Amino acid sequence: AGRSAAFLSSPFTCSTAAALVGAYAPWFESTPAAPLEGALRLLLHALSFPHSWHAAARAFKVLCMRCAARLCSAPVVQSLAAVAATAVAPVPAAGQVASYVNMPLEDRQAIVEGLARVLTFMGPQHVLDSALSMQQPHLARTQSIISHGSSTAAQGGAAAKQLLQQLADELQLMAVLIKGMEFPGQPPTGFAHPALKLLEAAWPVLSAVADAPVCRQDRPVLEAVCEVYKRALQSARGSAKPLLTMLLTAVGELFTETQQAACLDVLSTIAEVFGEVKNAPELAAAQKQAFEDAAGAAGAVLLQRLASQGLSASGDVLRSLLAVADAHLVFARELFLSSSVLPQVFQWAVAAASLREKEPANAAFSFLSHLLAASSKVFAAAAEPVAAGGAASAEQQAAARAAAALQKCIAAHGQQLTQTLVVAACDTSPRQLLRALASVLYQLLQEQLTGQLGRQWLLAALQSPELPGMSAGLLKASDCEAFAKLALRQPPLSRGRFDALLMDFAAIPRGEGTSDALLAYEL
Repeated sequence: AGRSAAFLSSPFTCSTAAALVGAYAPWFESTPAAPLEGALRLLLHALSFPHSWHAAARAFKVLCMRCAARLCSAPVVQSLAAVAATAVAPVPAAGQVASYVNMPLEDRQAIVEGLARVLTFMGPQHVLDSALSMQQPHLARTQSIISHGSSTAAQGGAAAKQLLQQLADELQLMAVLIKGMEFPGQPPTGFAHPALKLLEAAWPVLSAVADAPVCRQDRPVLEAVCEVYKRALQSARGSAKPLLTMLLTAVGELFTETQQAACLDVLSTIAEVFGEVKNAPELAAAQKQAFEDAAGAAGAVLLQRLASQGLSASGDVLRSLLAVADAHLVFARELFLSSSVLPQVFQWAVAAASLREKEPANAAFSFLSHLLAASSKVFAAAAEPVAAGGAASAEQQAAARAAAALQKCIAAHGQQLTQTLVVAACDTSPRQLLRALASVLYQLLQEQLTGQLGRQWLLAALQSPELPGMSAGLLKASDCEAFAKLALRQPPLSRGRFDALLMDFAAIPRGEGTSDALLAYEL
C-alpha cells in the first residue's frame, strides 16, 4: 500500500504509466482478463496532475474507444462520467461563476469523446439518460457564466476574455459529446435520436448565449454555438427534421445580427444533410428563403466592407458565402438554380478567384467548377426534344428556366472570369490551387458550354500587354500564343494534359519555369 501510494503521488510516474496504458490499448481490447478497471482508475487518478493531463486524456480516449463494449453498462458509465467530470467540468457552486479549468481544451475533448464512444454501445433505454446526465455539468457551467458573469464580460479586459473563452470551451465540449452520438441507421421506434435530445436540452442555453450582446461580439463563442448546431445535424441527420425550421430561423437571425461566417457554415451543413427537402412544401420554401436571405445579407456585408477594407479583409465571409452556395448547388441543385441570388453569387465567385488568400480562392474555384459542370447538364436537359404532340414536362420547363439563367450569367461575366483566371494563373493564385483553377478554365472553353465565346475570351485575355510577368520580361507574347494554340487545339487536350499545361504556363511569369516546357505539348 505504501509503495502504491508513493507510485501514485508522482506526476511524472503517472504520466509514464498513462502513456504505457494507452500504448497497450490493443492488448486490453483483445484480452478479456486484462485489468481494464484498474487501468481506468489509474488514468482518472492521473488527471489530478497537470503534468500527466495529456498522456492520461489521450490514453483514456483510446481505451474507451477500443473497449467500449466492455464498459457500456449504466453503473460503469455513471462512475466514469462522475469521476471524469471533476477534472473536465466541475459543477459550479450555487450563485457563482463556474471555476476556470486549467486543463487544455484538447485534453478535455479527448475525455468527452471517449465517454461518448462508450455511450453509443449502450441500449436505447439507457443511452438517452446517460447522455443527458453527461451533458448536464457543461450546461450548468455555461448557465452560470451567462447568469453570473455577464457584468464581468461586459467590462472587457483580460478577465472578460478568459470568461468568454471559458464559455466557448464549454460549448465546444457539448459539440464533441453530440458529435459522438452517431449511430448507424435510425433509432428504434419510439426513441428520439440522442443527438436531437441533447440539442433540445441545450437549446435554452444556446438561445441565451446567442441573445447576449457581449456573446454576439465574441467570435469564438459564436463559432462554438454554430459548432453545436452542425454536430447535432450531422449526428441526427434525418431525425433532426422537426427542428429544421427553428434552426433556419435562429441561424438566419444570428447572421443578420453578428455577420459571422460560422452561421453560413450551418446552412451548408443543412444542405449537405437534407439536400432538397421533399414532400414538405412549407419546409422547402423556408429552406430556400433562408438561403436567399443569408446570401443577400452576406453580399451586403461584403459590399459594405469592400469600400473601406477591401475584399481580402472579408475572406472568411466570402469563403462561407461561396461554400454555402456550393453546398446548395451540389446537394440541392434545383433550389440553388431557381434562387434569386445566382447572379450575385457568380459575381462574388469571380471576384474571389482573383485573391491571393487560399480559402476564399479555393471556395471560388470549387463553386465555379461545380456550376459549370451543372450548366452542361442543364443545357443538355433543356435541349432534349419534347415528345411529338405533347407539352414539355415540369422537369423540362425547370431545366429551360435554369438554362436561361445560367446562360445569362455566363454571357455577362464569362469574359471577366476568363481574364481573372489568366491573371490568377500568372500571379495571384496560390500554386497549390492551380489545378483547381485549370478545372474551371477547361470547362469554360468547352464548345457545348460557351460556343465560340470561350475561345474569344481566352485569346483576348492572353493578348493583354499588362499580364503579370510581361513588364519584367518573364512572360513573352510568344508564350501566350503558344499556350493559346495548345489550349484551343482540336481535338482538345485531355483534362490531365490541360492541367499540366496550365501549371507549366503559370510557372513562366512566376519565374519558376521557361518557355521550353510548352514545347512538349506540341508533340
